[in-house]
Amino acid sequence: MEKITQDLSAILETNWQGENFISFKRLEDALSSSSIKKVLAEADLQPYHQNDAFQAVQQGGRRVFATLCTIHKPHLILDFIAQDGFLKGSLDSKMPLEEEVLRIIIPKDYRVFFDAQWPFCSPLFQHNLSHRRLHARTILPFLEMTSKGQGGFGNVYHVSLPHFHQDLAPLATSRVNVAIKEFRSSPSQNDDAFHEQHMLSLLRHLQHPNIIKFYAAFSLKSVPQLILEVADCDLTHLLSHPRPNSFEESIIFTELYGLSSAIHELHNYFSDELELKLTGCHYDLKPGNILVKGTRLLLSDFGLSRMKPEIQGSASSFKGGLGDYLAPECQDLSSSLEKTAIRRSSDIWSFGCILAETLTWLEGGPVNVAEFRQKRKVTFMGFLSVNTFHADLEPSKVVLDWLGSIESSTSFLHRRQLIGLIREMLEFEADKRPTSSVVVIRSFKFALRAAYVQIYEGLENLITSPDFHLLVERERFRAWASVSGLTDVNQEQLVTETTSRLRHQTICESLRCLKNTISARLCQISDPDPTMISFTHVHAIRNHIDSLWAAESQAAVARMVEITEQYALAHSPLSLETIVKNSDIPTSPLYKRIHLMIAMRQVSVALESPVAVGNSMRIHRSMVAVTGTFSDKRLGFLRRSGHDQCPIIIEFLNYSSSWIDRPDELLERVSSLAGTLSKLKDLGSLPILKCEGFYHHPEEQAIGLIFKVPNHKIPTDADPQQITLTEMIKLANTKETRPSLDKIFWAASTLANAVLSFHQAGWYHKNISSSNILFPLDTLENPAQSLHSPFITGFNHSREDQEGAFTVGPSNGLESEDYKHPSYGSNTRFQRCFDYYSLGLVLLEMGRWRNLKRMIRGHETLSPMQVRDMLLEKEVPQLRYQTGQLYHNAVRSCLDGSLDECARDVKILDDFKAKVAMPLKEHEAICVSR
Repeated sequence: MEKITQDLSAILETNWQGENFISFKRLEDALSSSSIKKVLAEADLQPYHQNDAFQAVQQGGRRVFATLCTIHKPHLILDFIAQDGFLKGSLDSKMPLEEEVLRIIIPKDYRVFFDAQWPFCSPLFQHNLSHRRLHARTILPFLEMTSKGQGGFGNVYHVSLPHFHQDLAPLATSRVNVAIKEFRSSPSQNDDAFHEQHMLSLLRHLQHPNIIKFYAAFSLKSVPQLILEVADCDLTHLLSHPRPNSFEESIIFTELYGLSSAIHELHNYFSDELELKLTGCHYDLKPGNILVKGTRLLLSDFGLSRMKPEIQGSASSFKGGLGDYLAPECQDLSSSLEKTAIRRSSDIWSFGCILAETLTWLEGGPVNVAEFRQKRKVTFMGFLSVNTFHADLEPSKVVLDWLGSIESSTSFLHRRQLIGLIREMLEFEADKRPTSSVVVIRSFKFALRAAYVQIYEGLENLITSPDFHLLVERERFRAWASVSGLTDVNQEQLVTETTSRLRHQTICESLRCLKNTISARLCQISDPDPTMISFTHVHAIRNHIDSLWAAESQAAVARMVEITEQYALAHSPLSLETIVKNSDIPTSPLYKRIHLMIAMRQVSVALESPVAVGNSMRIHRSMVAVTGTFSDKRLGFLRRSGHDQCPIIIEFLNYSSSWIDRPDELLERVSSLAGTLSKLKDLGSLPILKCEGFYHHPEEQAIGLIFKVPNHKIPTDADPQQITLTEMIKLANTKETRPSLDKIFWAASTLANAVLSFHQAGWYHKNISSSNILFPLDTLENPAQSLHSPFITGFNHSREDQEGAFTVGPSNGLESEDYKHPSYGSNTRFQRCFDYYSLGLVLLEMGRWRNLKRMIRGHETLSPMQVRDMLLEKEVPQLRYQTGQLYHNAVRSCLDGSLDECARDVKILDDFKAKVAMPLKEHEAICVSR
């Protein structure tokens, strides 16, 4: 027992008045399960009572139990349990307990318990809208309480709470600071306190970052008190001191926008959660009611504010006194000081006054603010002085002249634009002032303009060396500013103006992160080479600008892309050569698009050059007519001399941004491919189509390879006159329409030996798939009859088998994806065994007469290697019974890795010939002899 009382004494804390209290978290730690059981065992309770008591203490009775331990009566816990009425309520929930209640529970010890309970009843402050009435003997857990000022309502204090005694800042690990607004104890002040609590409770549902946070409300000894977010000072204090370095131009304008947004949401209150729509007004806007926390400006002091149903409007009788920032309609200063009906437009006037003083502070500091106030000073009735922004019954010439002098001296466009808005807000006639929605939209634009100026200057300072990606990011940012109407005051902007706080906050946060990223890099002047910007910084800058683009409409993004592309293409090839050669590989689609356009332009120029390499097989685009689409190819005809027309199929070789400044090399590669395909057809009986030449198709960023097809008619969409192996297997899916085995063996042998010949000629195909195996279509009723005459197509990814030959990586077509070797990726050099693997899958389809898609259906989550293993285990063994052992062995050799090679290993050709090409040839011969 002594041990537990010592433990409780050790965790006592002392508040600012010298009173002791214990936080519940520390009480929980002190009264552990083992400690509770030990005390109950020493209390001489029956074993079955010990268990009941332990459960009651453990499940919400620690405060009661700790109080009993303090008075050395832990056994009395059973008397508290006896009073619960079987209602399952926790014992602590009724604390603090009044003497009358305690007298019933523990009649002999009620008074000592009543006096001992208070250190354990110190309130835990949390977010709650309901007012709490605290007992007069409540010990507040305020470690420090400092007076910060007085007002007509009462006092304001800054208070420090132990982090265990609050959940206002759940992640806090030490003290938490809050503000207490304490009202004087009187019936009228009580009404004012409850009214302000009502306003703050409504506003809390908005969760606006520029409205003071309201945490909770309570009364102690009949004194109402509000717990609020703590601030550093108010705007009056800020404007009377030199501008801190942390208050950058863009931050100030962003916060002024935030205040305008807060006023707008007060004027047009809507809570989806409460299903409530009201018309509100602050009625007391002035610098003293705008708090400063860090670099944030917070709207506060809603004692005079009102909210009404929309149907009642915003008109109210003005309840305030004299003030510098009051609208002229608030009272008549010339005679009776009569108070008149005012509306939301009066708030607009007051906010315009605040903006005017803040702009004065930006231009000339606190000295100019003091001078501006002095110039506005007006004395009436012989003794009353105010510094109004109007001259009683007419506009103030002093204010208008002051704004004009700032306008003529400032060099910032957004400041001049703000002055224009202030003039409108200070219109003498209330009905002519802009609404809060207009103020929000324009304030937001001024904030964007201020941020744009600072960020663009930072990007300019970063670009001290020709980094293409950084240059493009600068232009992407400028393009965003352009469509937002920030770069030209007369520009027609594409961005829709809206009061949406979510959209505004998203853009402001992206700009803040972008500015901080640039500032962080500019501060690293100790780098060995400050002119070099790392990929990490460029990537971060790109991500933030991506966020800005993502917030805009499709039309705006299209225009931004156009502006950025125009900039990229404006560079000469000579400068691009210097810029691009050291650039990292771009990942953004826009970068790829820009690089492709640059490459496309250079290819077009090279093709038109009279000395261009590879023009011997070039065909002018006007000679090519497209009549339809077939798989991933185009159908059409080639115009010859006179009226002669040659049926053709076109395959596109898409070039990438890697061809920038190398158009001659690209044309040489295309010409070599076209020439080889033409010669291979002329020199032998390979099952390929003859290549007639190539042409440039800039809309597709591609070179079109033109192949002659053995038709007499021109192919069209309706009558392609060709069929792919994929479609043939799909259509001939019954026993009656399936091809005979001899046709399958013939086609398989033809394809395998064609691949062997192609490799022997020094070329890789790189795109073998059933969709690239074509057959002239004899009859649609029985398409399998055409199986005897296959043609291999899809040479648009083929390349020479040389170490220096350029490769563009694997095809990204969805149909060809399943035919890739598991080891083939964009960073892997192509090997002959990759062609053999693709061929093996085609042979498997023919032998099983089943499309690959069907075979792998249900296994989409498997990796390419796992798919191969699954096919070898489940599908390939079926070939023994359908096509025989020789065919089975040939397919397995293509798929199981036995033909895998090193890039320079020529033995692979002999292995492929021995294991695949020759056995299939023999199989074909056996079938023919039968």
